[in-house]
Amino acid sequence: MNTANFTRTGRNTEEYIFAVGTYKLLAFAIGTIGVFGFCNNIIVIMLYYRFKRLRTPTNLLIVNISISDLLVSVLGINFTFVSCIKGGWDWNSATCVWDGFSNSLFGQYLSFCALGVSPRFTH
Repeated sequence: MNTANFTRTGRNTEEYIFAVGTYKLLAFAIGTIGVFGFCNNIIVIMLYYRFKRLRTPTNLLIVNISISDLLVSVLGINFTFVSCIKGGWDWNSATCVWDGFSNSLFGQYLSFCALGVSPRFTH
């Protein structure tokens, strides 16, 4: 067996879709987006609850989007981040389905629910 084609994770380098350096760059980008997303969304939520004049129906929708983004930052990108560090998907297909489902759920559907409920509170 030629060990020159294997990385320290035991994978054959021919199994990678991207170069190993690209995975590290993607991990850095996803990690940075996750940290900044978490911090920025916490700030938006704290400002909304701290200042009463910001508590308008329009700003409530912004807070809803911030909560959705916060959930994506906390729960949605963990598997993708670790996959970029490891250079590929190491979990089973159920985890893959959960990763896609959680990103869709937290990213879109909660905001759609808020938009559907908002006319009731704006009258």
